[in-house]
Amino acid sequence: MQKNDIPPELKETVQRELKPGERVLLSEMPIPTFFTPKNTQLLIFSIVWTSFAVLWIGAAASFSVPDFKDASGPFQLMRVLFPFLGLPFVLFGLGIFTIPFFNYRNAYKTIYVITDRRAITFDNGWKRTVRSYPPAKLLNIYRKEKSDGTGDVIISYDEWVNAESDRKTEDLGFLRIRDPKRVEQMLRDLAREAGIDILPQDSVIKGSKHSFSSMQESVLPRTKAGIRLGKVIAVLILSISLGYLSHSSSFEDYQKGQNLTFNEYAEGFEDHKARLLDHGSLWYDILLVLFMVGFVICSYELMGKVVGWALWRISLRRKSQRKTWGSHLNY
Repeated sequence: MQKNDIPPELKETVQRELKPGERVLLSEMPIPTFFTPKNTQLLIFSIVWTSFAVLWIGAAASFSVPDFKDASGPFQLMRVLFPFLGLPFVLFGLGIFTIPFFNYRNAYKTIYVITDRRAITFDNGWKRTVRSYPPAKLLNIYRKEKSDGTGDVIISYDEWVNAESDRKTEDLGFLRIRDPKRVEQMLRDLAREAGIDILPQDSVIKGSKHSFSSMQESVLPRTKAGIRLGKVIAVLILSISLGYLSHSSSFEDYQKGQNLTFNEYAEGFEDHKARLLDHGSLWYDILLVLFMVGFVICSYELMGKVVGWALWRISLRRKSQRKTWGSHLNY
């Protein structure tokens, strides 16, 4: 897509946002890039996670198609249905796999605008996000450039604390544009014309999120108790699952042993001997164990984070309710 090839619907979105008499000095869309660092991480995680989930389902089903005819009792039915418990994990992995494609598609719905009064970014992803930056917010902008001259002009950043008490930040501004140096100069000129005393370019530490004078400490509550509880629950679920697999396998052998006759044993002797003599490759066994260990670790971490996040959100809601009730009582 060319620099000025902006879809009509985006032009209409920009016009609706402008104030009377406001003039557009520059409008530009980001360069569509699929293999961004964030997308690459998501793709690798989704491929590994989905592979683990599929392998777990195969192992739970003994690498054969489940036969519901053998489900003559509740225990047998549970054993047949047990592999299907891995389907939500497969769907989760496939869902993560689609996120980079949506992120790439959003580049065709995003537009950056500089007017004679402010800078505006329009992000039309799952929902439209419009961020307006008046000259007073253009004090400490800086740019990140690649070897080909493209890059980002960072205006601000978003900051939050997740359920694990880790501080997360995200750059905001004109991202993945063709001429970041020109855009940075336009933004500085806009601030200077408005009478704002901006910092010189050399005084801004490029690539540092802490160069913004408006940076404030987050006041979000931080706790690791939810993560610990989530991991305890994950250990219990994984222990029960693996224990059930082991028990169902031994119980199946027990049932076969109860009903086995000498003639049946003699008829299956050659097959049994062939299975015992089927010595697989060492690398196959190593990879199989690697996949299983990786799946267990990923499940453990994911369950811990999901439960921890849920408890964290509940804690936030309760604290908000207590503050609301407290303000009503003081009133």
